[in-house]
Amino acid sequence: MLRSSNTVTGLVLAGLLAACATGAPSGGVAASGGPATGSGAIGSSLAPTPTAGNIGAGASSVPAGHLQGTIMALIVQEDPEDPITHRFSKVTFESAVEVNLVRDPADPEERYIDAGSSFRMNETSHTEAPLGDCTQVNDLQSDTATYAFTDQPTSYEDDIWAEVDRDRGVVVFRISFSWKYEQRVTGCTTSNYSGENAGGISCGTFLGLQVALTEGASADQIDATCNDGFTAVSGALTLAK
Repeated sequence: MLRSSNTVTGLVLAGLLAACATGAPSGGVAASGGPATGSGAIGSSLAPTPTAGNIGAGASSVPAGHLQGTIMALIVQEDPEDPITHRFSKVTFESAVEVNLVRDPADPEERYIDAGSSFRMNETSHTEAPLGDCTQVNDLQSDTATYAFTDQPTSYEDDIWAEVDRDRGVVVFRISFSWKYEQRVTGCTTSNYSGENAGGISCGTFLGLQVALTEGASADQIDATCNDGFTAVSGALTLAK
């Protein structure tokens, strides 16, 4: 569910949109090079900021009625060198969301709305394509600053909320955010671009991020671990009662 306002990256990101619209798991990459892969620490370049809501925080550190924690996601799409065109590319999306939600008293369902959540995004891409006697190189780097969801750093609307379904023992997160990027083309021609992208975190379902809920006496624990072969998500959150 990623969009691009730049023509050069649009073809790669269109695969992400296609994955959401077809049989590929939501949030994945449906491109010719095969599924995205990710290993090791999820979002390793976006280490969590120490807060009371981070992974491992105890129930006592979370105020009553709050849902807090960290969710990190990784998508890597790498297309090996084509034997005919000799073109290859690699695109990486790393995101980190510091979740801080509170119960919405106006909603009859158990829904939680934003109370200071923030996000960081690290999008990078590198493409090389031989053109005659030269090679065109395209590099993209996103803004990696931390933004509150209320900051709205681009023309896209950012939003975060969660809904708890205790009958099924799950929490469904809806997370969408946007970021700016700089792109540089060198080799056969030289040019610079600025643009903005929008996306979110989902895994295994088009509906968003659906994860397991374990109820406790004073606090519930939420395990955000998910890997559908396209998107790898990690995280642990606490919902204090």
